Amino acid sequence: MNDAVRSKIFEEFKDMITTESVVGEPIYLGDATIVPFVDISFGFGTGQSKDCHEGGAGGGKITPTAVLIMKGERIELFSIKNATANNTIDKMLNLMPEIISHFRKGKKDKTLLEEQVKTDADIDIKE
Repeated sequence: MNDAVRSKIFEEFKDMITTESVVGEPIYLGDATIVPFVDISFGFGTGQSKDCHEGGAGGGKITPTAVLIMKGERIELFSIKNATANNTIDKMLNLMPEIISHFRKGKKDKTLLEEQVKTDADIDIKE
């Protein structure tokens, strides 16, 4: 791989990877907001033989690493990279009982939850 090609590849990656690509879209559940964060990794290799045969390969991966949970005045950042039931997961679930009920009820009840949130918001606005 010549220097011009290598420079062009890294220039494209620099333009592609932005804060929007490592900070996910917020997820709203009741009065809580969850914002996911990811790590992005890329690797490349090239080679050439004496016969001028050239080859190359590349790969990439995106790994979830953390979530930011905002609920009322409380804001917490949880690492999920090495999460276990005894640390991060338990803390997150204690903070977010709505998550447990939301995923237990499934997609069918999602509409009911959204309607309840809207109703609660309407009541808050009227008060």
